[in-house]
Amino acid sequence: MAKRVFIVHGWMAGPRSNWFPWLAEKLRDLGHEVFVPGMPNAAVPSPEAWVDKLSETVGSPDKDCYFVGHSLGVITILRYLEMLSEKKVGGAILVAGFAEIAFNPELSPLHSFFNKPLRWEWIKSRMKKKSVIIMSDNDYMVPLHQGDILKDNLGAKLIVQTKEGHFNAVDGVRELPVVLEEILKMME
Repeated sequence: MAKRVFIVHGWMAGPRSNWFPWLAEKLRDLGHEVFVPGMPNAAVPSPEAWVDKLSETVGSPDKDCYFVGHSLGVITILRYLEMLSEKKVGGAILVAGFAEIAFNPELSPLHSFFNKPLRWEWIKSRMKKKSVIIMSDNDYMVPLHQGDILKDNLGAKLIVQTKEGHFNAVDGVRELPVVLEEILKMME
């Protein structure tokens, strides 16, 4: 049965960035509907605008909706799940995500995404399957301990990749097979 997959890019990125087109093509080839919305004003993002855009793209969420987020896309997905009432989604793959920004002064323009604490238990309860966190051991933007924070608060599976940087085109990452593998497992 076809699932709907929503790929959410990060700060200063877009739908055609990094490994997103590769993943979208692979999932479409398998018969799934894939959406990679261009988040508004990617250079100076607003959490309200990004969550609204994701909500508008998803429409009516259900157990056959799956999410893949990269970097700032991760907190966007978590904030989206936080606002869901009784609806549940299938699950989420969270790549190079972070739950705070104090570790990196370069991320200070993103402070509004982190103004209030996340409602971890509620977010976790909105997903049918356990989340998967994917981090790199040499990410220069997001330290590995951020993956532990996400894992611990979401009761998620953590996968640490070797020498993938921030999983972007600058690091030569145009394909990310581990994401495809994990989302297909999650959909079973």
